[in-house]
Amino acid sequence: MFLNKFINKTFHFFALSALRTIIIIVFLFSTHLYAQNKEDTSAVSSLIAKARKTYRENPQAALKDLNSAITIAEKIKFKKGLIVGQTTKGSLLRHLGEYDSAIVLYNKTIKICDTIKDWYYLSTLFNNLGNVYLKKVIEHLHSTTSRNH
Repeated sequence: MFLNKFINKTFHFFALSALRTIIIIVFLFSTHLYAQNKEDTSAVSSLIAKARKTYRENPQAALKDLNSAITIAEKIKFKKGLIVGQTTKGSLLRHLGEYDSAIVLYNKTIKICDTIKDWYYLSTLFNNLGNVYLKKVIEHLHSTTSRNH
């Protein structure tokens, strides 16, 4: 009888001790992941901000920063960062006259906005699409009028 009680108490002690250890490990791991994710989301935001400041003077450097931000955002599944990065990249592509690439990117980003119901960026993207198509129409009109004269 005494031996059974001793074994039960010892088992419960070690079981609780193991459970506490597992809880601490899970807590520390999740804290580390949260801190890592926060650093990564900050990196995405910083790269986008840097690209927005430099895209007129150095569009190629801005494009490189945006591609890095988009890659990180995809890796950590940071949809908001992905939306902002791709929208900014689309605007840069439009600025560079790469209208078809901007259209493809805007349409891809619209699908992401739909998944998280981001109405602000959804309206921004449709506005940007309208601007790209307007630029294409203006270019088309200029090319047809210059051929006619």
